[in-house]
Amino acid sequence: MATPPVLLRPDIPTEIYLAIADYLPAASIAALILANKHLLQLYGSKHWKALQNDPSELAAFLLLLERDLEEYYYSKPLLRKRLPKSTPHNCTDSEVQYANSTKYSVLAKHFNYTITWPHLILALKQGLYGSNHGLALDALNHTATTTITPSSDPSDTYTIQLSINPRLVTGRLLLRCGYRISSALHAIKPSDLKNLDLFLCRHVGTASRSSPWYDNTLSQLLSGRCYTYHNDDDDDTFENEDEDNDGEDNSSFMLLSMQSVLDDIALETFSRHCCFCMTDYILAPNLDDGSYTITTWQNLGDSNYYGGPDLGQKTSPRDPRSNAWTALADAEPGREHLCRVLVYPKGCVREAYGRGNGEKLAEIDRAV
Repeated sequence: MATPPVLLRPDIPTEIYLAIADYLPAASIAALILANKHLLQLYGSKHWKALQNDPSELAAFLLLLERDLEEYYYSKPLLRKRLPKSTPHNCTDSEVQYANSTKYSVLAKHFNYTITWPHLILALKQGLYGSNHGLALDALNHTATTTITPSSDPSDTYTIQLSINPRLVTGRLLLRCGYRISSALHAIKPSDLKNLDLFLCRHVGTASRSSPWYDNTLSQLLSGRCYTYHNDDDDDTFENEDEDNDGEDNSSFMLLSMQSVLDDIALETFSRHCCFCMTDYILAPNLDDGSYTITTWQNLGDSNYYGGPDLGQKTSPRDPRSNAWTALADAEPGREHLCRVLVYPKGCVREAYGRGNGEKLAEIDRAV
C-alpha cells in the first residue's frame, strides 16, 4: 500500500513556510490555517481580518469551504445549508421555500414549478463536485398536465402536457420545456393559443402585454394580420366614386380582413428568441392529431457572469444579481427588473442544449 504524500512536513523551517505564504492569496492562507495547527500558530488570526476587508477573497474562501461541505452552498455573502424538500416542483410562486431568493416562476401559474437561485447553485455544485454534493439534476425534471378553459368559450377546454428536462453544458444549467397543447373538440389554430395566456419566459407569452419589457413578437404572429388592397391605376381621391349596377361601392381603397382565413390555416413551424433573456422557442403544428407543440430552451446561467451590477466588472461568484439571471427571474421586492436588449445568435441556446457545447454561450456571457 502506497504511503500518502506529506504535504506539510514538520521538519520544514518556519522561514520557508512564511516565504511560501507571501505568494498566496488571503483565501488560500485561511484555508491552510484551517488544515494545520502549526500554521495557525505561525500566522494567527490576521488573515481572517484580511478576508473581511476583501469581498472577492472572502468569496473565494467560502467557495473552498463549499467544496468540502457537502450540504452547504455559497450564495453571496454567506454559506447556507441546503433545506429539505428542495425540488422545484415542491415550490410555488407564492410559497418559495428559500427565504430572500430570486426565482424563475413563470411555470408556477399552471404547473406548480418554481426554480430558485439555490436550485441553480446546488445543481451546478453537484455537476462540479459529484453526486454527494448539491442537488441531483434529475430533481429538476418534471412532467405535468393541466387544463385551461378560455373565457371566450367556456364550453371548450385545452389540455397542456408539460415536460421539463435540464442539462448541464460547460458549467451552465440549460432548461428545455415542451408544451403539447390539444383540444378534444377541434384542431388547435394559431389564434387559439392566445386564449391560453401562456408564458414561455418572463417576457414572451401567447397574449399581448403593454409593459415596456414585454416581447410581443409571439402574440403578434399568433394574431395574424389585416391586409389592404390597393390598385395603383385607380384615382386616390374620393371625389368621384363609381358604383356597379348593383349599387355596391367600388372605391379605390378596399380593406380586406383576412383574420377569418388565417384562423383556419395551421401556422407553419417557426422559431424565434426572446430579446430580453436567453430563451429560444419553436412553435410547430402536429398535423396527425391537431395538437400544437411549443418548445423552449433557456440558459439559466453558470452563476459567475461578467458585466454585473457595474457593467464591465466581474460579479462576485454565486451572485444572484448577475445580468442573465435577473433578466430571466422575478426580481426581489424593491429591485428593478433588468431590461436590456440582448443580441445573440438565433438558436444558440437550443444548439448548446442539443450538442452539449456551450462555447457560444460563454462568449455571450461576457458581452451582456
